[in-house]
Amino acid sequence: MTEEEKRAQLEKDKQEALENVKKTAEEAAKGVAEKSVKELNDKVTELTAQLEKATKSEDIEAVKKELTESINKLSAEVKKQGQITDKNEKSMSIHDAISGAIIDNAETIKAFRGGEKTFTIKEVTDANWATGALGRQTTEVRRDLYNSPYSPLYLRNIFPNITTDSGSIVIPQLGTVTGGVDEWARGTGELGADVPKPDVTPNYKDITVTPKWIAGITTVNRELLLNVRYLQGSIANTLLYSRYGIFARENKLITDYLAANAVAYSGSKTIAVEKLVDAAFGQLLGSYMNPTHVLMNPSDYLEHIKLNKATGSGEYDLPNNTLSGFNANGIETTVQVVPIPTLTAGTAYVVSSPEFEFINRLSPELRMFEQNSDNVLYNKVTFRVEEMVAFVAKDLNAMVKVTL
Repeated sequence: MTEEEKRAQLEKDKQEALENVKKTAEEAAKGVAEKSVKELNDKVTELTAQLEKATKSEDIEAVKKELTESINKLSAEVKKQGQITDKNEKSMSIHDAISGAIIDNAETIKAFRGGEKTFTIKEVTDANWATGALGRQTTEVRRDLYNSPYSPLYLRNIFPNITTDSGSIVIPQLGTVTGGVDEWARGTGELGADVPKPDVTPNYKDITVTPKWIAGITTVNRELLLNVRYLQGSIANTLLYSRYGIFARENKLITDYLAANAVAYSGSKTIAVEKLVDAAFGQLLGSYMNPTHVLMNPSDYLEHIKLNKATGSGEYDLPNNTLSGFNANGIETTVQVVPIPTLTAGTAYVVSSPEFEFINRLSPELRMFEQNSDNVLYNKVTFRVEEMVAFVAKDLNAMVKVTL
C-alpha cells in the first residue's frame, strides 16, 4: 500500500470513528443530564483535533493505534454515562418499564415456542403512577345507587281504596247484632193469637275517621343533583319505596290497626296452621265473610307455611303457600298468606279485605324545594314526601287475631 493509500484509509477510519462516537454520545445523551452531554461533546472535539494533527505525522500506524485506543476508551465512557439515571430528573413510567423488560429479553422472546415464561419488570412502584391513578386502576366504581324495594307487596293494594275531600269521615261500624231472622206464622201464640215477627237488632256505632299525615323530608347539597343526576331518582326511591319510605309506613299503619282492633280466634284448634285454617273457614266464613288473606311475620311464614312438613312422610303440607277451602258461594277458594315485616312474630291476622277501607285524602306526593329554611344560604335542595290516609274496618269481626 502506497503512502497516499495509507493516508486515504486513515482519513476514512477517522470519519467512521467520529461518526460512531457522535452517534453513541447522542444516544447516551437522552438519559443523562445536560452537563454530562457537554463533557462528552468536548471530548469528541478534543479527539477530532488530535486526529487532525495526527494525520500530518509520519508514523501513520502508530497514530492509528493510539487513535483507536482513545476511541474505544471514549466509547466505553459514553456507554457508562448512558447507563446512569438521574432519579431526580425522571421516574420510569409503566410504558418505559414494560418496554425495557421486552428489550432486555429480546433473544428469549425470539426463541419462544410456547408454554409459560415470566419476565421481571424492574423499578415499578407507586411512584410510577400519577396521583390517584393507581387507585383508579385498582378500584371498581359502580354508578348505580341502591334502589331495591322494601317489599314486593304493599298492604294498601289488598284493601279497597276510597278517596275523600273531607277532613274527617263518619262511618257506621257494625257492632253486636241481637236476634235473627226466623220462621213466622199466624196463630202461633196463646189461644191462637198472632205473635210478633222475629226481631233483628243490629248495633251500629259511628266511627269518626280522621286521615293522618304520613310525611318525610331529606335535604342534600344542590351540586350533588347537578353532578350526579341519578341521585335524584335514588332519593325518590328512598322516600317512596324503601323500608324507610312512605309505603312501608302505610304497612305499619294497617298492622297497628289490626293489632289494636282484631277479635281473638275463638276455635278449639291447637296447631298453628290448623288455627289459621279454622279462623279463615270456620270463624270468618261462619260469619258469612269471605276470608282473603293471612298476614304474618316472615319468620312465622317460613316456620308454619313455607317449611311446614308432615311428621311422617316429610312432605310439605301447604303447596303453593296458600290455605284452601270454600267461599260463601260454595266455590273452592284459596287464602293468600302474606309475610309482613312490621308484624310481631308469634301473631297472625286472618282478614276479609272487602270489609275494610283504605281512605286517601291526599295521595302520595313527592316534591322538591330550593326555598326551605337555610337552603338558599347554603345552596341546598329539600325533597318532601307526604300523604293523608286512614284505615278502618266496617266490621271488627272481619279480622281474627291468631296466636301461633
